[in-house]
Amino acid sequence: MRVDARGGRVLEVPHFDLSSGNALWQNQPHAYFDFSPASDQDLGYWFLVAEPPSDRWLARTLWTERNVEIKPNRRYLLSALVRTDFDRFDAEFNLGLQALDRLGNPLPGRRDVGLPAKTRGPDGWQRFEAVVTTPPDRAIVMGRPTFAVYLGEGVENPAGLTYQLADLAIVELPAVPFGADDDPVEAVTFPGGPGPLPMAVEAVRETDGGAITVEVTGVRWVIDPENDTITAHQRIDFSRPLASWAFGISLRGLEVRRQDATVAVLVNDQVALGVQCDGMLAVYPRAAGSVTVTSRIQAPFTRFGDGHLLATDGRGGFGTNPYPPPGSGRLPDGVALTNGLDFVGFDRADLESLSEAPAGWRIRWNLEPAERLFLYAAPPRAYDWAASFDLVYQLTDRNWTQDAYADDAMDPVGTFLLWHFHARQWGMSFGDEYLPFDADAIRRHVRYAHTLGKKAIFYSSAWFFASREPEVWTRAVIDEVEEFGFDGFYSDGLPAVEWLVGYEQMRIARQALGDKLIVVHDSVPQSGRHPAALAPWIYTYATATYMAEHVESRAGAGWPWVRYVIGQHRFANCIGTIKGDRWDGPAFDDAMDRFNAGLIWNARRAEAAGPKFNRDYLPNLRALETRWLEHRDDPHYYDRYHVEAARQLSGFRVGPTAMPVISRDPEGRVVIRSETPDAVVHFTTDGSAPGTSSRRYDGPLPASASGSVRAVAAAPGLEASPPTPPIE
Repeated sequence: MRVDARGGRVLEVPHFDLSSGNALWQNQPHAYFDFSPASDQDLGYWFLVAEPPSDRWLARTLWTERNVEIKPNRRYLLSALVRTDFDRFDAEFNLGLQALDRLGNPLPGRRDVGLPAKTRGPDGWQRFEAVVTTPPDRAIVMGRPTFAVYLGEGVENPAGLTYQLADLAIVELPAVPFGADDDPVEAVTFPGGPGPLPMAVEAVRETDGGAITVEVTGVRWVIDPENDTITAHQRIDFSRPLASWAFGISLRGLEVRRQDATVAVLVNDQVALGVQCDGMLAVYPRAAGSVTVTSRIQAPFTRFGDGHLLATDGRGGFGTNPYPPPGSGRLPDGVALTNGLDFVGFDRADLESLSEAPAGWRIRWNLEPAERLFLYAAPPRAYDWAASFDLVYQLTDRNWTQDAYADDAMDPVGTFLLWHFHARQWGMSFGDEYLPFDADAIRRHVRYAHTLGKKAIFYSSAWFFASREPEVWTRAVIDEVEEFGFDGFYSDGLPAVEWLVGYEQMRIARQALGDKLIVVHDSVPQSGRHPAALAPWIYTYATATYMAEHVESRAGAGWPWVRYVIGQHRFANCIGTIKGDRWDGPAFDDAMDRFNAGLIWNARRAEAAGPKFNRDYLPNLRALETRWLEHRDDPHYYDRYHVEAARQLSGFRVGPTAMPVISRDPEGRVVIRSETPDAVVHFTTDGSAPGTSSRRYDGPLPASASGSVRAVAAAPGLEASPPTPPIE
């Protein structure tokens, strides 16, 4: 081996010698790959495609049949001699490292790195090196090198593309050391910010009892140094406590070190707390200790895996995200303290099961110094109803003419997404800037959109991008926006293993681009993250998300994944759009059924206008917009009007009964009604929360009932509504 091990350990791939015919590669199913000897003089193999691919774009992978032992959350150096000379716009070749469990099953989170298109060196050979970090997943015990090819549209003779590879090595690098930072404030503050999004730190104040209250737009955090606890109270739509975290680290003596609209930082000699404007609280321990959460709500959609926690009841929620320092070998140390929690046993791919665990369950994380933990409560900001009805975008092609943009079928489209106008339409893993096929063509297509009074955004990918430095990718997309006059961008994914990088990327981009469009396609578990790791405080910086690609379900209109997460309503409160290409159900007759069902959960179908979209979906969206215009001043518009209207428009009877409306008739009597036609209303008059066993409403109440009346509604086959707040 001629590789520089950089103080690490070279892992021998057994019986895998690229200088002979013994190197065994396994093709991805339906791939068209072959490795054959280059020549007697050259080490390695030429990459050949045995026959032209049948797909419009080919993206296939092969891997060695020889595995090596690897570890979770460690850095590995991929090193190889390569010799190549190909057109970057036609192809992309990547090296990667696939993690495996003890049974040899591939685990999500593989990282591919683009290889050079034109090598420079003796006889054309060049040493290529890249460092990748394995996910902090305890299941990882083995790994294997991978070789991936992405062929662009119009590559008619892929067999003519050659690539030579030799001296392939995997090096396990030393673990990254970590310990308490000298600047704890820096550890809990992040670049960028919300820009014009309505999120801010509003107040920091100390009460007479010594508690510290930090109010941000979506959350009231109450820090109790006397009892070493922090409690999160939801502030949007429903005012209530969500969860409390007990600290095995002292919170006494906290002092405010920084306070502005973006963050409030409190520090003592044991811990630093960074309360972010987006509903997240960053914990940076300066001493070893523990943090234990106690749920204050019953959360049907709860997930706990890879150390992450997500808990929501569809009205709001909370969670906790560990982030052991990447490459350190440290794994999340989280354990359920409450016995028999059903959600602890849910498989990572289970997006349908609901938890029956009552409020009060507890989970603990043990932390080392400098091992950050992120607490959050949701939603972080108010939902933008007006924007949710307007976001319709359409993929465009390089061969589109101006007439294609102006076609009558495109009338509903407000934004055109330029799909493969840059090198490698799937993303980019080979450099630090986007390479246009034809800069003049991009300007022409942007002009086509702007001439029609519409917007244009371009395709990019933080997931595929070569660098994991947040500023590098954001600089690349910002440069494209500024160079070509785009109205924003689309990102195919965010970093999975280094997901905190994605958070910083979103903040930097939002701060720089103001109110421009940011659309993120980041399906899970496709992206490699556990569903519990889907953090609303990351996605809230997007205009919209686009999720549920290739996630199979026969759950029909009541699919929990759409309801509690993908719709983003009362989660990140950006616009949750859905691909749902494998979402099915007994009552779904065609593709538009799934998107009309999604309207019940306030999810949108924003992509791909056309005859069926325009005929079978758009009228329902417009009807809901009309309904919103009639009742937009009601803070509980969704619960009182939207859910029932969407249910009737879609024809699917799922979800909660419409929350009652409490008003007064001309005689001053209290009148209660629900938009759900067959609902039965129950009420209390003492201000207590009503239930279905409370007194049944059968006519107006006397005016003397005053502001203490509260009500709930229930209908056959539906869930009970949320209880109303007390009448003002």
